[in-house]
Amino acid sequence: MAYLIDFDYTTEPLPGKFPLPGLGPFSLLGESQMNYFGKMMFKWVYWNMMLKGFELPLESHFNMAGKMRLSDIRRGFMTSEELIMERLESTVSLEKNE
Repeated sequence: MAYLIDFDYTTEPLPGKFPLPGLGPFSLLGESQMNYFGKMMFKWVYWNMMLKGFELPLESHFNMAGKMRLSDIRRGFMTSEELIMERLESTVSLEKNE
């Protein structure tokens, strides 16, 4: 089991799902077996690619997609999963209206 934390130095670590908002498979600020596998994959990528200077096909800016602000969770009695589903549904309905 392992924890996964996605943060930058201007934003606190937040709960959520990564890399697909609401779906995961990694849980941010949560302990899971999948996070452990992600940790092992990152360890290999770090030692075998990043240190050797390979260009990674990843965005370099911090993305808030899939992350929940604690104030959003405290606003009601919603669980983090319910809040994720609400945000996904509102995003899908906005895209359909465009």
